Amino acid sequence: MSIKNLTISPEVISDVIQVHKNAYLDDHFTNKLSDKLLEEYYLQLISSDSRFSFILYESNTPVGFVICGSDLNSNVKAFIKANFLSVFVVLIFNPKFFLPKIKAFFTRFSKASWKSNANTRLLSIAVDNSIQGEGYGKKLLIELEARLLDFSHSRYGLSVKNGNKGAISFYLKNGFKKERSDAKSSYFIKDIE
Repeated sequence: MSIKNLTISPEVISDVIQVHKNAYLDDHFTNKLSDKLLEEYYLQLISSDSRFSFILYESNTPVGFVICGSDLNSNVKAFIKANFLSVFVVLIFNPKFFLPKIKAFFTRFSKASWKSNANTRLLSIAVDNSIQGEGYGKKLLIELEARLLDFSHSRYGLSVKNGNKGAISFYLKNGFKKERSDAKSSYFIKDIE
């Protein structure tokens, strides 16, 4: 079996969407987006810097991907701004996401801003559900950390929903330290050498 990593580009976005659909469950809002919106979402995420965003293939089959960068929140905001009506319609048709997203939107303005000690953030790591638990997540982290070190980034962070116990266990097992928690999410950080 051959394994290869490719930097995410417009040419492989359809493969990213395929993994996305097979990795994220129904409780993930982006799984409710159409393929066209997902394509726009991922293209926006890689638009400013794709050095740390890549897709993993095994025997030419996409099995996982990573989206990581320094200012991804701006990219997410730009996607929402450009697709506000479409995203709003998805929210309306998926009411379980509506109140949490509205609450999160207004919470940003009411709380004092907290800033992580990691400027580089892992926004998404996904492995096809059919092969989760077989070491592909670890392979993705190893590749990501090699890419980060190539560009002198020795620290990165991420956030995960508190209810995602499997992901929290995975991150702790792979050397992440909890930076902080709030009612919804836990924030982790990792120094690499």
